[in-house]
Amino acid sequence: MPRSRPTSTRDPEIDTQVVCVDKKRQWRHWRNIWHSAAIRSSIYMMGAPFRAIAKPFKRKSADGGTDSPT
Repeated sequence: MPRSRPTSTRDPEIDTQVVCVDKKRQWRHWRNIWHSAAIRSSIYMMGAPFRAIAKPFKRKSADGGTDSPT
């Protein structure tokens, strides 16, 4: 099946503009990133190998669970 030729052989011009509305907003509320579930999950997953290595070295409390303050 033959392909149709494009009507224009010239490449279209693309124009992009980046506008920063408020420079202070980018870093003023940087602590709010902790509320992102994706970021918290990623940080937790990165710590998984360290938790697996530390698991055999953890002490158990008298009630058989892990050491916890309560």
